[in-house]
Amino acid sequence: MKTIKNWLMTEPEKKMANNYIWNMLGSLSMALSTMVLTIAANRIMGDFAGGDFAMALAAGQLMATIGYFETRVYQVTDTQERYDFSDYCFSKIVTSIIMIISSIIYILIKGFTIEKSFLVFLLCVYKLMDVYADVFEGEFQLRERLDISGKSMTLRIVLSTVVLIVILYITRNLYISSLAAIIISIVIIYYTNICIIPEFYSRKYIFKFNKIKNIIIDCFPLFISTFMSTYILNASRYAIEGIMPSNYHSSYTAIFLPVSVINLCVGFLFKPMLTDMARKWNYCYYEEFIKTIMMLLGGVLGVTLLVLFCGYYLGIPVLSFLYATDLNGYKLPFMILLIGGGLNSANVILYYTLSVMRKQRYVLFAYVLTFIFSLIVPNVLTQQYEVLGASFSFTLTMLVLGVILFLLVAIQFFKAIRR
Repeated sequence: MKTIKNWLMTEPEKKMANNYIWNMLGSLSMALSTMVLTIAANRIMGDFAGGDFAMALAAGQLMATIGYFETRVYQVTDTQERYDFSDYCFSKIVTSIIMIISSIIYILIKGFTIEKSFLVFLLCVYKLMDVYADVFEGEFQLRERLDISGKSMTLRIVLSTVVLIVILYITRNLYISSLAAIIISIVIIYYTNICIIPEFYSRKYIFKFNKIKNIIIDCFPLFISTFMSTYILNASRYAIEGIMPSNYHSSYTAIFLPVSVINLCVGFLFKPMLTDMARKWNYCYYEEFIKTIMMLLGGVLGVTLLVLFCGYYLGIPVLSFLYATDLNGYKLPFMILLIGGGLNSANVILYYTLSVMRKQRYVLFAYVLTFIFSLIVPNVLTQQYEVLGASFSFTLTMLVLGVILFLLVAIQFFKAIRR
């Protein structure tokens, strides 16, 4: 225990660089774990059981958006300490309870078999571990110790992923391996979060109903936006699933997955800057604030170009090998999807910029408009042009959302300057 605490608490000389490195490792492990787990389950258990696992894991990720409730960005930008850690901690417990209740309702509505229902529930609980740890990691970040958040996240995700795969290989049982991953996650959260938080917050934990209610109300527009975002991001996949045969859906899923790579890199760049951006905005350092946003957007452009270059030469061969599927006919849709991924990453920056400005309702407005667009266009284009139409609809949807968010950010910025 003491060794773990010393490792977590040691403050390096190059603090900013260390924050970036550990945030990068944590974000990388989070992003890659889904891909690694689905590929491992598919190879160990076969297509049918592997497909059930992928579906259950996707359900867990969807339910996790309820647990997160987008309180993290609100917490780490609360530089004026309107609420304390106790308020955020209890609000996270409330949203976690809502998440579990929602997971049960989701299972009942879907009408899964008992076996599949149990698997979905286990993986929802598995994702709940990330949700609960998030409130501690947010406090570490607010106290300018993002390195502790990154170390905790990396250790938890890597060990739980390894444990799940090893136990699955030994037992060939998805339920036992998922339960083992939950147990190891609980142990790691205890040692890397619960035991460390007293170093940063030593006051009494008090359930203050009005403050918890206010946090949930303030974050509700962001939560709805995130929930809509989940649909918007997957609208082209839903169109493929509803219109095309299942083999097309499998291929599209394979070429769609690398889109998350660009988003992952945005997390590397952006998360460490949230608290600093909030300070610049709150204390009216508008010129520095806009420079930070432009630097981040420039970083997205650079990462997108790099991913496009690598994707053109390596993407299809690597994906074909990983998924044991011939994807040679999907190069053009794949490249279009990567462009859409770059646009989506820029949208994430604009989304969080409005959050720092405390304009959550503007974010909701943008996502409602784009949600309506995504209900219609992907189905029309997929019906007409199949996989190529689906990939183009994804990129077009990201462009529409980006234009709306950019205009809203610009309006708020010029209003602030006038004041």
